[in-house]
Amino acid sequence: MANVDCYVRKEGDTPWNDARITNSIQLALEKLQVPRTGHVLVPGCGKGDDVIYFATEGFKTLGIDISHTAIEKGKREVESRSLNPSKVALAVDNFFDLESPEGGYDIIYDFTFFCALPPSTRPMWGSAVNRLIQPTGGLLIATVWPIDRARPTGPPYSVSVDDYSKSLGSGWKIVLNEDPPNLDNIHAGRTRVVVWKSER
Repeated sequence: MANVDCYVRKEGDTPWNDARITNSIQLALEKLQVPRTGHVLVPGCGKGDDVIYFATEGFKTLGIDISHTAIEKGKREVESRSLNPSKVALAVDNFFDLESPEGGYDIIYDFTFFCALPPSTRPMWGSAVNRLIQPTGGLLIATVWPIDRARPTGPPYSVSVDDYSKSLGSGWKIVLNEDPPNLDNIHAGRTRVVVWKSER
């Protein structure tokens, strides 16, 4: 599976990944009253905006990407903010080969990673999430975008909440499914913030 996420980003070029909507994360954390502890993984993190957000909220956060350029930009941003180095890390790595910390990640956050993968690879994404997440109580927080079935090509590929659920398989429960607030024109009407809880 080492080459699966080569589809995600060629030479770090995903212009559709420029808009970050961390208000989705804030909505999920506040609605579910998630304790600001534990380990968070952000695959396909780009230059790490979401990684930095989780770290400033108190989580020990790892962001990974296959783009060296994006990761280097993210590291410079982390340094400029003087963030606690024990709380945040950015690395060039492959999601499908990644090892989890003992007990698994408490949260995996997906935004513009799932939608960058060809639909045929989604079962492998689901297998990786199941392997990496904490088996009981782990959360997958996803900004589900773009929800527009009329467009069959990508990336980004059209997605739905059901696409995620099918890829995850059994042992998951949706605990939040809402429209994120304050969306820009790119995301309005095409986006949901959804949280799945692992119950295996």
